[in-house]
Amino acid sequence: MKGILKNVAGISLAALLLLVVMPFASAARDTGTPTDLKGVWKGTADVYYPDAVKKLDTELNVSEQDGWYFKGTRDWKLLDAPDKPLGYVMEKAVNEASEPYLGVIGFDGKSLTLVENGDWGVMRGALVDGDTMELIYAEPGDHPLVFRMVLKREKAGE
Repeated sequence: MKGILKNVAGISLAALLLLVVMPFASAARDTGTPTDLKGVWKGTADVYYPDAVKKLDTELNVSEQDGWYFKGTRDWKLLDAPDKPLGYVMEKAVNEASEPYLGVIGFDGKSLTLVENGDWGVMRGALVDGDTMELIYAEPGDHPLVFRMVLKREKAGE
């Protein structure tokens, strides 16, 4: 009987400990106020197409932010594809475009997910610091492509 009571007491103590510790553990993931992402972020990337690799210049404009959510446009231009358009926006072949997107900051306060509004591209990545983000872009479909890029926030006046 004493052995059973010890086991029940041990299990009860462990359950109580979990109830007390768990709220603090989940609170540790709550980062409070999200990083302000508004501004212009610039970078270049090597875009991997099924039959080519091309240089891309990109500018991510974060024009609005509401807490963890943000939106703007991604302006891009292929730098070494003057002869034939390789990019596509809604089935139209182009070598540069301005595409609207929606984004969200993850629960960890650093991870980012962005989706193009009106096209199929998805970007996932993370904030490295307040002025640097790393993103991986993927676009499936008939004209697939992938790339990764490091974007730096432009300082005011640059």
